[in-house]
Amino acid sequence: MLLADDQTRVRAGFRVLLERSEGLDVIGDYPGRSRWRASATRGAPAPPRLRPLDEPRGRMYPHRRSESVASGMTTRPAPIPTVACMNTSLTTTVKTISRRLATVLAAAVLALSVVACGGDPADEEQVSVTDGPANVTVEDNSFAPANLSVPAGTTVNWEWVGDSDHNVVGEGFESETQSSGAFGHTFEDPGTYEYSCTLHGSMNGIVEVTS
Repeated sequence: MLLADDQTRVRAGFRVLLERSEGLDVIGDYPGRSRWRASATRGAPAPPRLRPLDEPRGRMYPHRRSESVASGMTTRPAPIPTVACMNTSLTTTVKTISRRLATVLAAAVLALSVVACGGDPADEEQVSVTDGPANVTVEDNSFAPANLSVPAGTTVNWEWVGDSDHNVVGEGFESETQSSGAFGHTFEDPGTYEYSCTLHGSMNGIVEVTS
């Protein structure tokens, strides 16, 4: 139990403490905080810890974190909302367009390959040779001319000018598979003779033999 002199010294100490607390901010939650600020002579509790006003809240004093969060003074960034870049219907549409485009491109490549390899030789312009041997060049993926007309007894010579291996196979005649050289056959009987390269099914030709 404090004596009268001791109580006087305590009260004087509180007054000095209040004077020194000018420019400081009282932190910490405790009963009678505002009453202690108003009067230090009513048996207030022990003085709380003090800190400068320019000291950031919630960093050095973890117990103040609840106040810092409540006042919006928190260093934790707010979550960023997720934004969808493409919805399901748009994704499906893109996939459908991609499939259709791939189909169209495949059909175009196939058509170009058929044209490059030659079509029906009967649709091509017929070349007629009436005197002497007839010559046909064996190119890569085509015969030139592919539609030939010769009189009976005419010899047709095929000459390889391409880089790939080809052959000439028809009814009654057949050449070796080769990439260079020549092959000849004499057509004695009138008729229409179709031939092709067995290595490339689109390489076709016709020799029409007239009487």
